Amino acid sequence: MTEVFQTVWGWPIAIYLYLGGLGGGSAVLAYLTAARMGRSTEIGKRIEQFGMAAGFVLLAVGTVLLVFDLDDPWHLMYILGNPRSWIFWGVILISLFLILSALYLAGVILPSRIQAKWVGAISARLGTWSAGAAVTGLLVALYTGFLVSMAPAIGFWNTPTLPLLFVVSALSTGAALLMLGFSRPGEGALAARAVQFWEQLDIALIGLELLILLAFFNYFRDAAESARTSARFLLKSPGFLVGFVLAGLVVPWFMEILAWRKHNSTNIEGHSSGELVQSQSVSWGIILASALVLLGGLLLRYYVMKAGVFGYPFPRV
Repeated sequence: MTEVFQTVWGWPIAIYLYLGGLGGGSAVLAYLTAARMGRSTEIGKRIEQFGMAAGFVLLAVGTVLLVFDLDDPWHLMYILGNPRSWIFWGVILISLFLILSALYLAGVILPSRIQAKWVGAISARLGTWSAGAAVTGLLVALYTGFLVSMAPAIGFWNTPTLPLLFVVSALSTGAALLMLGFSRPGEGALAARAVQFWEQLDIALIGLELLILLAFFNYFRDAAESARTSARFLLKSPGFLVGFVLAGLVVPWFMEILAWRKHNSTNIEGHSSGELVQSQSVSWGIILASALVLLGGLLLRYYVMKAGVFGYPFPRV
């Protein structure tokens, strides 16, 4: 048996997968949070607009990276003519997301600048555009995992656990991005309440991600030798263990749990909800935890790419 680490999918693809998951995850959570807090309220509008704008920019940048990572950008035309390719479906989903989020943003921005019937028609359907963008954003996050897991030649990637790990990571990093966006000084009580909601959600998501990660590595105990080689590589990698697992998952998880316990204990002491969230409008601990979660999401994808091993049933020549 000859084992060779793949070198084709490196940082550019890892960043593409990361931006796809982050953009899709932030749009999904922004839509759900806006619905929870009231889409017609000022804070609901701001959250939804932030999530849709962030998703649009992140996926647009990721798509440009993918095109330029191709040896010949004209290869994209071949991909678009091959429906059996996962990248084909990724391009379709990302294009749908970009169109829907662009229509949403146009409906928000243009009415104050252009007086026309078509502008009014776009603006009147903001709920449709945002709901569609949220659905396609979730599908994009799932696609980033399926794209990698459908590589049969690399046993470490070819597992049903990987798409689940990537989509949970996408939602977790999306929550982290939203927390960063609304943890600035002067955001006020309603924004702080939203941050606390994302904080609690991310505690659950990181806990789930840790469980999936354990299941992911347990799966390889009886897998092909090349997959076990990949798993051993990661378990001996300081960058993966310290950068992703410790700094990107465990540390921010405990930081968020401590912040959540502090909020609860403050509530028990008799503060009103409004006073509490106003006093917690800026939490540097949450800002640091969110930044670590974002870093961890990128490192996860990079090290999963780096650990890919081809297993050949013949000796090295």
